[in-house]
Amino acid sequence: DFASVRFSIHGGSGGQGVRFTAYDASNAVGESVNLGPLTAGWTTVTVSFAQLGLTSVGGLIWQDTTGAAQPAFYIDEISFIAGP
Repeated sequence: DFASVRFSIHGGSGGQGVRFTAYDASNAVGESVNLGPLTAGWTTVTVSFAQLGLTSVGGLIWQDTTGAAQPAFYIDEISFIAGP
């Protein structure tokens, strides 16, 4: 009975264009949430399953939005948050 996913993201040198989405057990991809441009420090992000248009999650995706090479970014502390 999870309702959201929370993670920390660090933009390294910053400025990257990144979006986050997820897919369910049937491999149906949810809506995207734009995360960029990223900053050069740690940011904690919480995305609800409702924002993604999903009721369950089978996998997570962080995807480039520019179509070009970008500096590295870092993800840590990925967790699922229980619903009310």
